[in-house]
Amino acid sequence: MAAFAARTAQVPPTPAPSADRAAVGEALCTQRGCVACHTFGDRHTTARIPMAPELAHTRDRMHPDRVAAWIRDPQALSAEATMPG
Repeated sequence: MAAFAARTAQVPPTPAPSADRAAVGEALCTQRGCVACHTFGDRHTTARIPMAPELAHTRDRMHPDRVAAWIRDPQALSAEATMPG
């Protein structure tokens, strides 16, 4: 965990998306089934997988490039990942 933090410590927080982009992202989360496992703040609170992280804080704790890579192919970043690509 320390190695990961050291690699991302110099990355500034990603600015909040516009309302339009946030709406597109929320629709994609629903369409792609992300809400079956993940929660997002006060929306999508019925997730069934306890280990799936709460997504509302992802922007603050992960670099956008790492998030995109994780979404594309979680197993490429962690052999233990259970999330589908």
